[in-house]
Amino acid sequence: MDLEELERYNSDLVAEIRADAALAERERQQQLDEMLAPGCEAIIAKARKDPSVSPESIALDCLKAFQATSDSDQRLNALKRDAASASKPPAGDAPRWKAIVAQANANGRRSR
Repeated sequence: MDLEELERYNSDLVAEIRADAALAERERQQQLDEMLAPGCEAIIAKARKDPSVSPESIALDCLKAFQATSDSDQRLNALKRDAASASKPPAGDAPRWKAIVAQANANGRRSR
């Protein structure tokens, strides 16, 4: 029996199956929406195109991607924090150099 025969003999059953399938697909898409997190976009986009992929089957991949993104964000923030403190010279350096230049000028040497 093929689909055409089934529609002829039991069109209500075919309509019910299609409605159930559409509902299941909507639920799957909603679950994929709920899984969106930084780093998971590509995994979820691929899952959206393949109806055989369930949200449960990609959960571990999304978790790993999210953790990698989170780790790299933490490293980036640490680097920014370190760079901010490294870009400022210590408070005592500027006057010391001014004194050295002033002393050199007083001794008759020109600064370059």
